[in-house]
Amino acid sequence: MRVFRFYLGCLILIFASSHTWAAGNTVFTPEVSVGTLHDDNIRLDEEADEAWETVTSLRGKVTHKTETGLMIGDLRWENFSYQGGEGLDNRNDYKLKLKGRTNRERSVYQLDLTGIQDTTAKDIAIEDDDDIGGDVGFVRDDIKRNRFYIMPSWGYSLSEISAINLLYKYSDLQYDDSKGTGLVDGFNHNVTGKYSVKTQENNTVEPSIGINHYESEGGKNYDFVIAKLSNERVYDQYFSSYASVGYYYIDAKTDNISDTTNSGLYEIGGLVKSDNISLNFKAERVLAPGDFGNVIAKDQYSIGLLGEINPIWDYQVGARYYRNRPTIKEISNNNRRYLSFKASLLWQFTESFDLDFGYRYREERDQKEADNTQANSNALFITVRYMNDLIM
Repeated sequence: MRVFRFYLGCLILIFASSHTWAAGNTVFTPEVSVGTLHDDNIRLDEEADEAWETVTSLRGKVTHKTETGLMIGDLRWENFSYQGGEGLDNRNDYKLKLKGRTNRERSVYQLDLTGIQDTTAKDIAIEDDDDIGGDVGFVRDDIKRNRFYIMPSWGYSLSEISAINLLYKYSDLQYDDSKGTGLVDGFNHNVTGKYSVKTQENNTVEPSIGINHYESEGGKNYDFVIAKLSNERVYDQYFSSYASVGYYYIDAKTDNISDTTNSGLYEIGGLVKSDNISLNFKAERVLAPGDFGNVIAKDQYSIGLLGEINPIWDYQVGARYYRNRPTIKEISNNNRRYLSFKASLLWQFTESFDLDFGYRYREERDQKEADNTQANSNALFITVRYMNDLIM
């Protein structure tokens, strides 16, 4: 709670100099959902462990806008309860996100703060892509952890077609008790500078460079630099694309090993849509702190299809392939592969209530094991949700 109070105090400082706070409008968005899932291998382990998972979620989001500023507070509480699933304890997860932005004549100042309290059980599905602690490898233990993110940024408009942006991000990961698992506490400092320019009305080019220092328990230290050049293009109202190429250099040290490495990065994505259907796709290799205090390269390929059957029925189909690669094998040789597929129907039976139900498949392999360790699971799920925007 001390950290959350600190976050709130920092956010208020952003608006201390704003004289238009009272002149803005405020929207409160409550959200309540209850869902249950039956999985024939909920821990995604070699020995299948069948279980029921029930999730009750309460969320409140407040958005306040003025002519020169924006303030957002977003708090989510989730209760997880299990029937079956050895080693999975009933628990409460919390996530607090705060954002403050103020606009000047040519400058934009912004502060983003995030605090997350959850457990490593969440990573079995690899649905959380936060840049630290977002991959715990093959750990199946249910370990409580805290993650904090602080990101101030500044943007400046050089002209009608060009701008610069400078941001700093601090990420912190702390486990309550991870003895015997290999998971370690860690933190990361990142400073990134960007320059964007519109080469055409519908095309933006952005070179950037980021400097990182990642440190974890056990004496592992990574200093790495990432340089990227990206291009975003909007062809028309139905098609847009994004592409980037990059290069990284890593200088890593442990108590016994010191080594360097370098390689390339990339990202390709796009969105195709019509009046009642949209298709998005992405392929990328990114660099991020990962399992056991190491920096890994993540290869990810995803595709998603969202369509409207009629005004109250929608469908959604998505697939994702994930692979992490060690950047320096002498320090970490984990090579994890993961595949997921999800299909669901959404019934919007009132303006504020909807029902989501469907099927999920997951598969995981460890490529470094001689027997090519593999596990898979099948699950059916259903969730009912209430959400509404209340103007205050």
